[in-house]
Amino acid sequence: MPERDEQPVGHAGNADGSVRVTAAASGAVLGLELSPLAMRRTHTELQAEILATIRRATEHAAAGRDEDAEVASGSPPALPAPPAPPARTRRTPPPRPTPTRNRYRHTGGGAHG
Repeated sequence: MPERDEQPVGHAGNADGSVRVTAAASGAVLGLELSPLAMRRTHTELQAEILATIRRATEHAAAGRDEDAEVASGSPPALPAPPAPPARTRRTPPPRPTPTRNRYRHTGGGAHG
């Protein structure tokens, strides 16, 4: 039986086991483990995996269940769809400088005045 001040804890991992999270029902991350396999992802893919795994661990803690028990029984949870990559915006190049015209071109040789 948990103590009065103790929050339920949930554990979750991604499909290939490269990201594992321990979280409280409040959403506090109590542990994060990354295997070398996790480093093969881009930084945005890894970020999405970590956040999705944190959400699952938090949900499991709030529901009072543990993914480790589900995985041991052979029924791993479905993974959420990865987020869409950020839209690339095409940058337009700066305008090219225009040739300057000499407005005050000296046109002849007479003396002034």
